[in-house]
Amino acid sequence: MPKETVQSLTLLYCYAPEDQLWAKEIDLHLSHLKRQCHIVSRFDGELLPNPERKGQLLAQLSETDLVLLLISPHFQHVESFWDEISHEAWAVRWLGGCRVVVLLLEPVDWNHAPYSSREILPRDAMTPVEWQESESVAPLEVFPPDVRSLTQWQSQELAFQNIEQRMRVAIEKQWLARGDYLKDEGGGVRDEEALAAYNEALRLNSSLSRAWYGKAHVLLSWKRYEEAMRSCDEALRLDPAFSWAWYMKGNALAGLNRSEEALDAYDQALRLDPTFSSAWYAKAAVLVALQRYEEALLTYDEVLLFDPSSVWAWHGKGAMLKTLGRRKEARQAYKKARQLGWRS
Repeated sequence: MPKETVQSLTLLYCYAPEDQLWAKEIDLHLSHLKRQCHIVSRFDGELLPNPERKGQLLAQLSETDLVLLLISPHFQHVESFWDEISHEAWAVRWLGGCRVVVLLLEPVDWNHAPYSSREILPRDAMTPVEWQESESVAPLEVFPPDVRSLTQWQSQELAFQNIEQRMRVAIEKQWLARGDYLKDEGGGVRDEEALAAYNEALRLNSSLSRAWYGKAHVLLSWKRYEEAMRSCDEALRLDPAFSWAWYMKGNALAGLNRSEEALDAYDQALRLDPTFSSAWYAKAAVLVALQRYEEALLTYDEVLLFDPSSVWAWHGKGAMLKTLGRRKEARQAYKKARQLGWRS
């Protein structure tokens, strides 16, 4: 049975040379969060605008999960250098994408700054932040109106509490992003690491439905159907309208030979998304296994209503028609599949 591995995230502080001491102070305030969230800090992100430093920073960013960008009047002298580096770095395939968090040290004019599509800290709001993003590595809030620089807070302690709270959310998102990347890009080879990343996200926040779904996806690939189904149930408890979780639950139930329950799960997914092709095909496969060929034929017809050029639906329809003895219609369906590019 595959083992779950222990991982950590790398946090790189990027700053103007004059702000080096700020990085150390901020890191000290984040020490508890770092221990809890398995974060390793690096302070070698000093922004010195020269070609040699640029190459070093690009190499560092390729191995970085989180960047904490420290903004002050000093930073304005190197912001074009950061802009140049960040644009080149986005072309690098990072592990789950690198998440940039901006921390305002002192009041600055940032209306046209190059970091305007990232999370800005600290903010006035102190309530816990709940999130469920469709894209875990998508840009975060753009300069919320309640942003105040660190030096503008009357209570530095409250400011650092705010920073810690919101950094925790960024870390949760990054663990989820890492799991998604390893699951989707690893070709199955890095599934152990993906599962560990999802478990880390869930350890920090057990209400992340997408992390439960990602975990189910990995478990299903290992044919650990009971565990996968329980993970789907957790995702659906948190988000009953999560069509992909219903689909994944159907796959787990099918793996357990609980066919009728699998069909019910696929139907739930299809009620939420009638154009969910994968759910239609999975439903058809279960119906074929049950020798309910007429119903399987209807599922392919449903797909062709919203996707008339579906090669798989035409070929599946041909197979069902052939099984039902409707050979002339089967030949027509197979012909249509070949015209659309089917290769047996």
